[in-house]
Amino acid sequence: MKTFDSTIRLLAVLSSASVWILATGCEPTAATVNKTASSTSSDHGHDHGHDHSHDHGPNGGHLVDLAPIQMHAEWSHNDESGKITIHFTDLLNAGKKVDSAKIDLSVIGQEPKTYDFKATENGTYEIESVELLTAIELCTGEKDSKVSAKLIASVDGAEQTAPIVHHDHGHDH
Repeated sequence: MKTFDSTIRLLAVLSSASVWILATGCEPTAATVNKTASSTSSDHGHDHGHDHSHDHGPNGGHLVDLAPIQMHAEWSHNDESGKITIHFTDLLNAGKKVDSAKIDLSVIGQEPKTYDFKATENGTYEIESVELLTAIELCTGEKDSKVSAKLIASVDGAEQTAPIVHHDHGHDH
């Protein structure tokens, strides 16, 4: 566990340096990321052949495509508290039931770790973990990445998955 903690601390320092070096600025703020879903994107219940890897969802977070269901989920985060929220707006609007959500984290040279999220009253799932958030910030989606994360959601009793990739835009959420 000490080695994992040391690795995460080192990754946090490297991540902070990367944010500073690569800062480009973009518009979402903590208020945008932390607001609850009040609007939804329409026509997102199908695969429409484009990549959402840099798109922001209605809550200011990162969009992911759940497979095999081919619907969107969104994850947002607050760097100060370490809170990560998963929004299932499209699924809930389509009448789907989300039973659980978790993220499987893999760091090369370490045992994989699973983070179980807790359901909230508004249909989101949350966890407060600076360790997980720091690791996710290093998930580039590249083949040679030393850190990878996968969202696993149980939707209507069936497992849906999506890789978690963090695209640094040089700002705090």
